[in-house]
Amino acid sequence: MKKLFRNIDWRSKIVDLFIVVIGITIAFRLNSWKEDYNCSQTEKYYLESFLRENSKNRKALLNCIAFCDSVSLNVDTLARQLRTKEENDWWMKRLTLSMTAQGDYTPSTTILNNISVSSEFATIQDPDLREQIISTYNSHEATVKMQNILSEFVTSQVTPFLWKNIRYSTSKYGSYDFRKDPIFENLVNGYQLLLRQQIKGYKKNLAEIDRLDEALKARAKKVGL
Repeated sequence: MKKLFRNIDWRSKIVDLFIVVIGITIAFRLNSWKEDYNCSQTEKYYLESFLRENSKNRKALLNCIAFCDSVSLNVDTLARQLRTKEENDWWMKRLTLSMTAQGDYTPSTTILNNISVSSEFATIQDPDLREQIISTYNSHEATVKMQNILSEFVTSQVTPFLWKNIRYSTSKYGSYDFRKDPIFENLVNGYQLLLRQQIKGYKKNLAEIDRLDEALKARAKKVGL
């Protein structure tokens, strides 16, 4: 038995064991590197996607604000004319008709759909960036809710009242002068309030998008995008 042990080339066995250990270590590191590489590539893909979406949504929000500012100007003019009793048929037709447009207005925003449709959101390594993305998404969701409230108000209250009382083909009124009806004044005032809140929400959302744009570009630069 002693002779058998003496005949074993222990140095060779140790070298073989050392090679096996090194091989396992290298394989493990290669696998980890591959996983890190895949995560890094996935993160770059989502950063590119978020940057594109963010840019499109910024342009869409600017259009939303411009449109709502235009409608708001008309509604403010209408409210002022009602207060001062200086309205005329032509202006009444034009200003009230602009109010109905809000009911069919659908902004072309697709805010950060990657959050809701993908399970890979966690591949974005920067926690502050993830927080800003979620903050922007939540801001957009709140704005959409306010937008839907205004749209429903226009569709269910404003438009039916106006179409009932104004003949837009001739700019003439129906059986009575609705301009003196408190309901009409309440509709105009309610519209003003909801529209101002809508514009405020759009501008808040725009500020979130601008902050997100800075954070996305900083992260993209850091990962070599």
